[in-house]
Amino acid sequence: MKRNSLFRRGLCLLACLLLAVSMMTVLSACGDDSGDGNNDGNNNNSDSTSLLSVLKQGSNDTLDLGGKELTISVWGGVVQEGQDPYFDRRYAKERLTEKAYNVKIEWMENNISTFVQDVTLAYTSQKKYADLIFCPSTQGFDLCRLGAIQPLDDYINYDSKWYQMTAPALQFVDGKHYSYMPDENNANNIGLFITYNKTILSAAGCADPYELYTQGKWDWDAFLDIIEKTTIKDDAGKVTQFGVGGSFILEALCASNGIDMIGMDTENKKFTCNLYTDEGLEALNLVKKIGYDLKGCDGYYGGHNSLLTFGDSKLAMLISASYYPGGAIQKGMDVHSVPLPMGPSANGQEVNALSLQEWWCVGTISDFSVKDALQVALHMNDNNPVNKDYKDEANGAVVYLSEEEIRGEFLQRTYDDCVFCYEEESEFYWDYIHNEDVRSTLCINPADLIAVLNEKVCSPICQGEDPRTVLERVKPVVDEALKDMLPTSMK
Repeated sequence: MKRNSLFRRGLCLLACLLLAVSMMTVLSACGDDSGDGNNDGNNNNSDSTSLLSVLKQGSNDTLDLGGKELTISVWGGVVQEGQDPYFDRRYAKERLTEKAYNVKIEWMENNISTFVQDVTLAYTSQKKYADLIFCPSTQGFDLCRLGAIQPLDDYINYDSKWYQMTAPALQFVDGKHYSYMPDENNANNIGLFITYNKTILSAAGCADPYELYTQGKWDWDAFLDIIEKTTIKDDAGKVTQFGVGGSFILEALCASNGIDMIGMDTENKKFTCNLYTDEGLEALNLVKKIGYDLKGCDGYYGGHNSLLTFGDSKLAMLISASYYPGGAIQKGMDVHSVPLPMGPSANGQEVNALSLQEWWCVGTISDFSVKDALQVALHMNDNNPVNKDYKDEANGAVVYLSEEEIRGEFLQRTYDDCVFCYEEESEFYWDYIHNEDVRSTLCINPADLIAVLNEKVCSPICQGEDPRTVLERVKPVVDEALKDMLPTSMK
């Protein structure tokens, strides 16, 4: 039976908002390597249940960092102990790591709006920002370009099972990997999907998108049909209810058609804009159909403002990152979610569009060697979570969760934290992202380039201009923006 208890979930509202803003859900899956400190020197970590097994040089079980302070910057504010059970487990794990390596761990909040500028100022002044740095991959690209974070390929085996799903999303265009956390089971990595207001769709006589999906009928034609039926105009011709929001629309339609809107050519070390391909042109033609012909889009191209339209019940479908629906759920809105509709060039393959991949990075300017910083970080953030009860915290003994228990952690977290409306949806998306038939596309969102594409491509097309003409006109601007995404040494 479906469960959607507002009382139960209201208790989790604070955690939901903190997670949505700070993008730190990976911390809710903290775990441990059970190193007991009895071995001398390095070991090769043959125990593949431990995330420390990914260290190419092995871990040093006798590592003693002399009580030094290691700082970790988070995204936004720091969740204090006692506010959320998942983060309490993080702190319990932190204490084990501190004891294992004689290190003091301090969590540092940052100003999200000035994050890149703050790191840039520290780096160019040759001052430490933090030893370990958390950020979405979009800001991570800026830090790669700057040189403020370390490539980690010399230290981590990215062919390990731990990185099977996410390794490509942890790369910069230079082909190197910059994030030490695999983040395999994090709900934020499910990417873009469609959240829809079931009340609006039902009133318009629309078929349920999830039912269409289960029948193999959820494609662009079905998507357009719902947009047309749910776009409402008043007597003066003004649209009072829109079929779909403009946020992420370019990225989503490219992904649903089987391509990355912005791709990384790691072999030739350059970024590419795939709007100039046949698949990209198909996506742009659909944008014109939605925005100009049907007037079915709210016009918020880029940014997150479609979330506001959706929350005001003036939008039938929201192209949604996985942390979006919480506010609507808390209001009691009858919402559901479904994967992106299948585009004509997706070749019948399931498409999972990776959205803002979460990166955990090692700062170039640090009080610790890369190897030591990574050992501390991986020990504290083992992706195989430990048992909820720290019965033997004194000596660091750890009981690992089974595969089924890891799945249960994901389901509880995504439901309680308002990622999905029903527990059954959480179950569906767990199976979805672990299905070998689901093909991943990278959803790279460099802010400057996205602004260019939305202003100079999406907006004129939605005002009726021909996509081919628009693309030809803006190509020099797009090429320069792509070039600006590269470090000076690679331009």
